[in-house]
Amino acid sequence: TTFFILAQFNDETNQLSAILGMKEQVEIELPARKIEPTHPLIQFLQENNPIITDSTSPLLELDPAFANAQSGLWVPLHRENIPSGLICVLSLQPRAYHESDGQLLRSIATQANLAIENARLFERIQENIEELRELDNMKNQFLANMSHELRTPLNSIIGFSRVILKGIDGPITTEQEEDLTSIYNNGQHLLNLINEILDMAKIEAGKMSLIFEEVDLGEAAKTTL
Repeated sequence: TTFFILAQFNDETNQLSAILGMKEQVEIELPARKIEPTHPLIQFLQENNPIITDSTSPLLELDPAFANAQSGLWVPLHRENIPSGLICVLSLQPRAYHESDGQLLRSIATQANLAIENARLFERIQENIEELRELDNMKNQFLANMSHELRTPLNSIIGFSRVILKGIDGPITTEQEEDLTSIYNNGQHLLNLINEILDMAKIEAGKMSLIFEEVDLGEAAKTTL
């Protein structure tokens, strides 16, 4: 055997990319190639049957390095009934392969297909993990911004409105008192919501210290309305 090629095929782009190429037990690089829809390789992949070729096979046109091959054995790879790649061996000797060789290579192809699918699944899982990490970082950044950009000025608004309501800065009218009371109450409500969100984040992170004490269920129910 002169060549051994394991390649994957993208059914959407018709791109054929070598995963492994060997020539006389030495690894070689084979460039990716877009396969035209009319190329015999497309029919070979769709029929999903091993074939034995000779030196006149159009499949040898896939790479100039195959030009001197006198015989070849090709086995397609499928994933969920969709062409996903191929395995082939090429020889400089004519009629080097027989039907029994095809059965052996097909067994190898089945195992290779499983390995490729496992690698693809692992890569997809890694991508999902990275996406989850990015989402977690975004959540942490949001919570940090909420704590600094919202809670700090909100505390100032609540504090100043309370000072004015107490008349420390001078007397206020009834209408001003109503407006300031609304600002103070709504500010407290918003601050409680922010604190609850931050507390939930602490619980998820396992950093919340719990204090057990009796509570008034009626008052707790009112705060949810």
